[in-house]
Parts: sequence; structure tokens; C-alpha cells
Amino acid sequence: MFDWTTFKTQLDAVQGDGVSKRVAQYRLIDKKLDELEEEFKASVAPLENIKNLLQGYFEKFLTDTGQQTAVTAGGTVHWNHRVTAKLEDPQAFMDYVIANKQFDLLDRRANATACRELAEKGTLPPGVKLNTIRTIGVRKPGEKAKVGR
Repeated sequence: MFDWTTFKTQLDAVQGDGVSKRVAQYRLIDKKLDELEEEFKASVAPLENIKNLLQGYFEKFLTDTGQQTAVTAGGTVHWNHRVTAKLEDPQAFMDYVIANKQFDLLDRRANATACRELAEKGTLPPGVKLNTIRTIGVRKPGEKAKVGR
């Protein structure tokens, strides 16, 4: 547990004048923040590990049962999907965009949603590789779950 009184005494004891003293105090605070962050990371590591194990359990459950969403009294587990579009050949992609006037494919990178929609129609712009990342999401029970109790 952080002891503010002891730390304030350490801050007050820093030697120097003006900016020099403030720099030393700042560095002392930075060091303490790093220490506290390390303590925090160590303290939550067991919970993060259990959470990761549960996410693995949910992934297996949804995969084995073929479900996209499982509504339960304890909460709803579901897949989250995030599509990315990496440019493997940026010049080929830009040539395609310009030649076909499909500027909706651009962010400052390939627009994943527009590229996915085009791929679903049967063609993917040159230089683009689509990748879908799915993760698990958990939220509190909704009304449907409450009715099924």
C-alpha cells in the first residue's frame, strides 16, 4: 500500500534549488510510479491469467457448439470480430485505387471494411491481405437471460 506521508517526506527532503529541485522531485515521482506500476502488474497477474484461461474456455465452447453468442443467466459470451487489411504491395494497391477511382478503399491504409466488402463480391484489390481477428467479449446479463432463469 502506498504511504503518501512517507513519500511526501522524501519529496520534501530533496536537495537543491528552483528547477534543479523540481527536476529531482519529478524523477523521484517517476521512480515511485514505476515501482507502483510494477507492484500493480504483479498483483493483477493471477487475475489476468485466470481471465485468459476463461477466454480460452469460452473460445472452445463457442467453437465446439458452433455458436456465435451464448446468452446465460450469468452473462452473454460472444465473438468479437475485427477485420484488418494489410498492404503487402502499397504501390499495386494505390495503382488499383487510382485506376478504378475507388478512393473509398483508402484511409491512410487500406480500408478494411471496404476491402472486405469487395472481397465478398469476389475480388480483392491487389496488394491487400485481409485478416480477421476474433476475440471474446463478455457482458452483463440482458433481458433475454433474465426471462430464462
